[in-house]
Amino acid sequence: MAVGFEPLVLLGRASEERAELLVIDRSGKARGEGVRIEGRLTGPDCRRANMLPTVIRLEPLATPAGGVAMAGAVLTEPAYWHPEVPARYRLQARLILAGCEVASCDRWVGMRRSGVRGRSLWLEGRRFVPRGVGLEAVPEAGVGDLRMLGATAWIPDPDAASCARAAAEGIVVIARVTLPPVPAAGAALGERLTDLGGCPAVLLAVVPAAAPDGLVGDALALAGRRRGTLLVAQEVDATRPPPPDPLPPVDCLVALLPRGSVPHAGWRLPPPVPVVAAWEPGGEPLPPAVARADCDRLQALLAGWGQEGSARPAWDWAGYLVR
Repeated sequence: MAVGFEPLVLLGRASEERAELLVIDRSGKARGEGVRIEGRLTGPDCRRANMLPTVIRLEPLATPAGGVAMAGAVLTEPAYWHPEVPARYRLQARLILAGCEVASCDRWVGMRRSGVRGRSLWLEGRRFVPRGVGLEAVPEAGVGDLRMLGATAWIPDPDAASCARAAAEGIVVIARVTLPPVPAAGAALGERLTDLGGCPAVLLAVVPAAAPDGLVGDALALAGRRRGTLLVAQEVDATRPPPPDPLPPVDCLVALLPRGSVPHAGWRLPPPVPVVAAWEPGGEPLPPAVARADCDRLQALLAGWGQEGSARPAWDWAGYLVR
């Protein structure tokens, strides 16, 4: 009897007209030259837009001796995931060994194009400034309120249900990951980044400031290309000067501040990576509407602070988080 497996889905070369997807078995249930992945992608599907669906066949790729099964797909006129149009595709795949199905998969996947330009985060070709509200999970009810507020969900270790709900509803997620226990912490963190990278709604994974030296670099090296376009940040204490060069090997920083406070004066000359400012007082999360309004207060406070006592021009923070 076939069992379930969770293949890794990676976006390759992508443009408005064409997207390449790679589907890789990460289950380890079957290896060798005779193993292959078959199946199809159906879509796009979007709860907030009418789209004409199509069926794209997965083409098995050659598997080296002892290697894992892989398949590819080419989508013409692809629909990429964006909070305004959260398009997804249904992946139905089978893992075949010696002509027999040993595992199967039926789940939703999405393609996200995101990255960093200068000191800004970008999503689907546009600058994206998250205004994050602290939540324990993406709620089953009230998702429309988050969209109306223009809020990003700032969640500690989001579970699979929250990630799936956010992907379907068009809610961007910033995930604060828990540091895994040692030994093998780098490998465990790398696997967690790979898991989060599989959800199109998770734009940014944030590693706590308490991460031991070298752990983030080890995790990123182990995750490698498998995390796809997921961005990774590390928290820093913004009441102290910015970290010296070389910076942690991350895409951006999350500058933590006590509620209502401003950064150390050293932050007037910011690091050469995007910096997201965050008020995190601890305790229970604020109501989303309150936290979203506080994001605007934080932005205004930092704008004023950036002009005080300095002839240097103000610079733009990459986002604002309040919990």
